[in-house]
Amino acid sequence: MTTNPAPWPNHARPLDTAQRLVDEVFSDQLGQPTLGWWRESWWRYTGTHWSETPEELDVREHIWRALQGATMEQGNGIEPVPWNPTTARVSNLIEPLRIAALRPGAQPIPTWLPCYDTDPDPRRVVPLRNGLFVLDTGELLPHTPRYVQTWSLPFDYDQDADCPIWLQFLAETFEHDPRGQRALQEFAGYLVSGQTHMHKGLLMIGAKRGGKGTISRVLQQLQGKDNTVGTSFSDLSSDFGLAELIGKPLAVIEDARSADNPRKSNRALERLLNVIGEDTVSANRKNQRYWVGKLPTRFLLVSNETPRFNDPSGAITSRFVAIKLNHTVPDDKRDPDLGAKLATELPGIFSWALEGLRRLEQQGQFTVPDTQNDVLAVMEALASPLAEFFEESSYRVTSNHANYVEASRLFQDYRKHTAENGGTPASRNVFLQRLLDHYPGVTQKNTKADGVRKTRWIFGVTDQA
Repeated sequence: MTTNPAPWPNHARPLDTAQRLVDEVFSDQLGQPTLGWWRESWWRYTGTHWSETPEELDVREHIWRALQGATMEQGNGIEPVPWNPTTARVSNLIEPLRIAALRPGAQPIPTWLPCYDTDPDPRRVVPLRNGLFVLDTGELLPHTPRYVQTWSLPFDYDQDADCPIWLQFLAETFEHDPRGQRALQEFAGYLVSGQTHMHKGLLMIGAKRGGKGTISRVLQQLQGKDNTVGTSFSDLSSDFGLAELIGKPLAVIEDARSADNPRKSNRALERLLNVIGEDTVSANRKNQRYWVGKLPTRFLLVSNETPRFNDPSGAITSRFVAIKLNHTVPDDKRDPDLGAKLATELPGIFSWALEGLRRLEQQGQFTVPDTQNDVLAVMEALASPLAEFFEESSYRVTSNHANYVEASRLFQDYRKHTAENGGTPASRNVFLQRLLDHYPGVTQKNTKADGVRKTRWIFGVTDQA
């Protein structure tokens, strides 16, 4: 918008000057603000969504250009004089501009500002390159800075687009698990919708050339490169691990192995569960104030083998839709141009994803892949040192109280087994408590047994050695 030739407010009225900057420089043709101060950062409207502006210099540049050559009021009938911007005068406008452009920190995103009764539910709007797609009606509304969202999909909506190459790829890849294909479609819809309320991530396990890399790239392209962050469990456990997720609706962990350090692994797991569960988190941003809020980030975990987490509670397995890919493409059947071909089908893949979203919302839950139970069973076994111990040792849980073992001997054998496998054994009391919690049919009692003096015995466990 061109600057009004009328004189600007005097230097002594910086807030009035800042408000005029918002009205005339940082607004669109309809008078809607395109600059905001939110969560201690500047945000600019890109034409499709709002994006954080890390460099204040960008804001200062627009102030300089607007006031260079402008005049300012003198009052009392005195002729206006040049505004003559200087570094000091521009700096003096920054704080008033923050006040004029302030957006409520607690305002949920996405939202409409201002909000009218005729506006669709902001949570049911998907911004694309050519407009705002309304999930409930199929309408494509024009872009406006009134719709506050921090991302947009990097392609046009085309209701007539299809994706034959993608569908053929899926048919071959999921021949062994058709329900897995349906689950993938639902998760893709979950991604593009921006929703997080299902509290689920996607875990894909499979050998090389099994298709998981192609699926991962397509989902990242569908969400948009600028809206995706690649991370690891080591990164996630670091001091600034949560900061990299801010503003990123999709996080991809390509090598889904937990951090080597047990403390770091536990920290990464806790943060992963917090984000997926929509808990309020505190993100340490280097040289900035802590960011506090709910991160609308969905996770995609990709691995050649089932990841191992130190999670005796089994909470991690309840947070993921798990798919195992068994199909392997022979070298002579590989298409080196497949990625480029699929990139051209993104508008059609978006329509395919919307179909999955509709089914997800009708079902109220994700389709369970045929391969999921096997994957989660392995995860649970790997996550629980107890389960692994009983799987690999001579001890078995029977829940039959005719079977019993001495508690001290059971603990010593567990401790030895855990140490030999590179783990950190729990203390005796913690071990026994986890044993009773994890296996309800198992009990402990101080009593005599087999002529042995009164001691602690574990009932419901037998030693097959």
